[in-house]
Amino acid sequence: TESEVNSEVHQIMAGATASGPASLSDVSVRLRGNRLVSVLTVRVLGLNVYITLGGKLSVQNQRLEFDLTEVKMGSMPAPASVVGEVLREKLESPATRDMMRLPEFIKDLRVENGELVVDSR
Repeated sequence: TESEVNSEVHQIMAGATASGPASLSDVSVRLRGNRLVSVLTVRVLGLNVYITLGGKLSVQNQRLEFDLTEVKMGSMPAPASVVGEVLREKLESPATRDMMRLPEFIKDLRVENGELVVDSR
C-alpha cells in the first residue's frame, strides 16, 4: 500500500545524512495507475522547494530502476530528459546502487492499477 511504501521511504531517509546547500527534508510517494509519483521537499537556502517526479518502476539485474516520465518544480513542468540525466547519475552512485539492490527472491516489482505488485521467484 502507499502507506507501507511511505513508511519504508521514511525509514531509509532517517539513516541518510544531508550535505551541501540543499537537503532532502521529506518524501511522499503515491501510486497512480501504473506509475509511481513522488513529491520531494528539498530545503534550499532556508526555503522549501517541492519537486514532483513521476515514472515507472521496473527491475533490471536485480536492481530497482525508475524510468522518469514527469518532473515538476512546484507547479511548473520541467524537462524530464534533463532532470532524468541528473537523477540517473545519482542512482548510479555506488551508495545508491547498493540501496537499490533487491533481495534475490524478488523477480519483479511494478505499480499496477495503483497497487505495488511484487513478483517472487
